[in-house]
Amino acid sequence: MIGAGGQSHQRLTRTRIVEAAVRIIDDEGLSALNMRRLGQALGLKAMAVYKHFPNKSAVLDGVVESMLGNLDESTTEPDWREGFRTTFLSLRAHLLAHPNALPLVASRPLASPQLRRRLESTRDLLLRSGLTEEGALHLLHAGISLTLGYLWLEAGGFVGELPNDAPFLRTNGAATAQPGGDAQLTQAPPWSREEDYAAGLDLLLREPAIR
Repeated sequence: MIGAGGQSHQRLTRTRIVEAAVRIIDDEGLSALNMRRLGQALGLKAMAVYKHFPNKSAVLDGVVESMLGNLDESTTEPDWREGFRTTFLSLRAHLLAHPNALPLVASRPLASPQLRRRLESTRDLLLRSGLTEEGALHLLHAGISLTLGYLWLEAGGFVGELPNDAPFLRTNGAATAQPGGDAQLTQAPPWSREEDYAAGLDLLLREPAIR
């Protein structure tokens, strides 16, 4: 059977469905994604999608897994600090490619088994370095919070307005400051944003707060 877009049900796979969902989120925003819109993008009826995913929530979990499925290895680093930095620099790079999906990842950061495994392996690396379990968890939670918070500001979507139904505003320069406000904190730094973010990671790794 051939759908409206010339695509057959036999060729429909979970991977193709997730890829279409990511494209919709990237191009139209997170709120644009629903099962009907997903079916349209695939040239099929929504019921065809339900054969592979029971509901939209399952599709969203697939989107998170797809975006975070190739994080760089961190546990092979000889220095645990470099291992920590590798994990979160890789996380930032993956999320930066899909800024419209940031609210989704923020609401379900552990929906990706790959990210969960990577965070667990990084935790084990921290424990082997001598950190207490409490200290390692605090450090990991701080890394996630720094990464998501920094990317939200970098995407520009939360400065002056909430994202609501609109996709994030992607800007090359500074995020838009509220009228009459001080734009100093929202302006692009004189160095690269990656350097700025990496400096934040280094602050997290300072002694003695991490012990």
